Formats: sequence, structure tokens, C-alpha cells
Amino acid sequence: CLYGHSFKYGIRHCMNHKLSHVSSKKRVFTKVTIPYGVEVIGRMAFYGSGLTEIKFPNSLKTIKDYAFEGCNVADLIIPNGVEDIGKYCFDTPLDTLSLPSSLKKIEHTSFGDRPFHNESHIYVNPNNLYFHLKYNNLLSYDDSVLYYHYLPSYGVSKVFIPNKMNYGQIENF
Repeated sequence: CLYGHSFKYGIRHCMNHKLSHVSSKKRVFTKVTIPYGVEVIGRMAFYGSGLTEIKFPNSLKTIKDYAFEGCNVADLIIPNGVEDIGKYCFDTPLDTLSLPSSLKKIEHTSFGDRPFHNESHIYVNPNNLYFHLKYNNLLSYDDSVLYYHYLPSYGVSKVFIPNKMNYGQIENF
């Protein structure tokens, strides 16, 4: 990782394998490739940058809160190795979401309030021990927590609500 490397429209600070901040007031870049070796993308690192495409390295372990909030990423492929995704990291409707087997923790708001739409494709690696899909809903593996629901149309006929849900876990229906 290059330390304090200047880009034409911002500065990347990378210390101890943590990408901490990118400044882009002009919002002119739309694609970014995070270099291999970065293990943590810091809080608000790309906040409001307007990115539409992100390529993550296999070295990545954690994406902190709000890291990509305000970006317009449609296809999100989280690489194997990522274990933790913070709050409001990705807050636009996704066309594709792919979650790896290594993922252990996500927040109810990791992908915003309404991450999926009619044409969304959601994939959870079948070897993931913490999350799975059931009736197009992203759930904890034991079905005790509903993280996201996907309603393909207003005429949806089946939504799975876990038996063991805690108060306040159902929103945005």
C-alpha cells in the first residue's frame, strides 16, 4: 500500500493496512480498485464519493461504518476473507450482492434500508456458517434474525418471519 499517495482528485492515507480516507469533493472518479494488502476500510473512507464500481482485494477483512455511503454501486461482490461489514456501508439498491463464506458479522443496516429491488440477484456462499437465504430473505443461519427482506413485487405471496425475532427487528415492509 502506498502511504499518503496523492490522486488527481483526492488523497489516500494507508497506514498499517488500513485505508482510512479518500477526499473527493469534485466526485469525478467512479471506479476504484483497493490494493492488495489493505485489511480494513475505515469509517467513511469513500463517503459521498459517488463510486459506481469497487474492486476489493482478497486481503480485506473489515469494512467499517459508512465506508461507501453515498456511492452508487449496483454490483457488490464481497471477497472471501471479509468477516465484518459495518452500518450503512452500501446504501443504494443493489442489482447483485454476493456474500462470502468468511462473513461473520453484518449490521441490519449494512446495505442501507432497502437494498434489494425487483431484479436483484442475491448470493450467499453455501459454506457460510452465519447467514443464508430463505424465500429471498437474508437471515442468520439459525433463522433468528432477519437482516433483509426482498419483495420481488407488491403481489409477493411468501415472506419468512423468524420465530425467535427480537422486538424492533422488522422494518420497511
